[in-house]
Amino acid sequence: MTLLENDDALPLSGDENVLLTGPFVDGDAALHAQMGGWTLGWQGIMADSARPWATTLREGVADAIGAGSVTVEQTGFTFQPWQNGDGYAFDNEEAVRAAAADADAVVVTIGEGPHSEGYGDRDELALPDAQQAVVAAVADAAGDDTPVVGVEFAGSPRGGARTFEHLDALLMAYQPGSAGGSAVARTLYGEHVPSGRLPFVWPQHVGQATNHYNAYPPSRGNDPLYEFGRGLSYTSFEYADLAVEPGTVESAAERDAVTVSVTVTNTGDHAGYHVVEAYNTQSYGSVLQPNRRLLGTERVSLDPGESARVEVEAPLRTLSVVPGAIPGVEGKRVEAGDYEVSVGDQTATLTVAETASAGEGEPIPVETDDDWSPGNSDDGNGRGPPDDKPGNGNGLLGRLLD
Repeated sequence: MTLLENDDALPLSGDENVLLTGPFVDGDAALHAQMGGWTLGWQGIMADSARPWATTLREGVADAIGAGSVTVEQTGFTFQPWQNGDGYAFDNEEAVRAAAADADAVVVTIGEGPHSEGYGDRDELALPDAQQAVVAAVADAAGDDTPVVGVEFAGSPRGGARTFEHLDALLMAYQPGSAGGSAVARTLYGEHVPSGRLPFVWPQHVGQATNHYNAYPPSRGNDPLYEFGRGLSYTSFEYADLAVEPGTVESAAERDAVTVSVTVTNTGDHAGYHVVEAYNTQSYGSVLQPNRRLLGTERVSLDPGESARVEVEAPLRTLSVVPGAIPGVEGKRVEAGDYEVSVGDQTATLTVAETASAGEGEPIPVETDDDWSPGNSDDGNGRGPPDDKPGNGNGLLGRLLD
């Protein structure tokens, strides 16, 4: 589970009257969202598919809640195997609004169905209109002190700022499987403290797709809605005393990895897991370097007030680049220089003394026709080498595509 937003809305106490709404609360609709494509069928659960043992969100909350109560007003979802994004309805708005007005907390399910491959293609990041309408309606009907929590079931980014601004918390549940309802409920009520990190960049809009976390500079105007690696918690953590051992290496050929270590302290009130992410955030070389590169991660469990020294193994091959040559391909190498290593707000320096191969094999030569050059093809039109010569492909092999 990845907690993307939380304005003191989570965890729930268990004493609230909770409204569960949206299309994925219970029944087959919940199974579609929890399982994803190819799990129970190519495009989801067909009419004659066997239904597995599972716990839905309704069942999970019923088990996790304390002295409180649960109200369910599920919105419509008719599974359409070959039409991703269709089949959602919001024809019980009056009942949903009334329940939201009486609730102490609202949990609204959002996301996408189980569509895979070509039938799962879509041309927008926005949630279906009916889901956007549900979120806006419960936010409008709920009291000022009533938290509205979004739980998203999806295998990719769905939704944007205009929808999420109505939420006081947003939990990314992904496609959590047959026991997903129980896992989500335990997270909502604090039995499990979320520690997941977002494994992709969440663009603000389709104009940003595809937005890579390790993009090359400059990257002006490319700030995503949610950054790769984002993940909140019910507690808080601080870093101190970052170090890289050894701080200087001869070359990537002489050493496979270095150790990044940092002291992590749980400064909050909840025990919980925390994922330490080590990045290379600044480097220079003969070719353009990415803005940042993930070197490695390590997970640690800490009680309130507890500290631990956490070590992350960082393979040097992560720093490798391909210098590039035409007409040929050079092997990856880690170039000599200083590399900034960061964990949170802590930074340290790794120095590589000599440029060397990253240990991923010899360069792969590309054969070419010695007599061929751009503008000198066998038909004289400059479009590329003859069809029977290596490198054919409209002359694109080895060229930068911009």
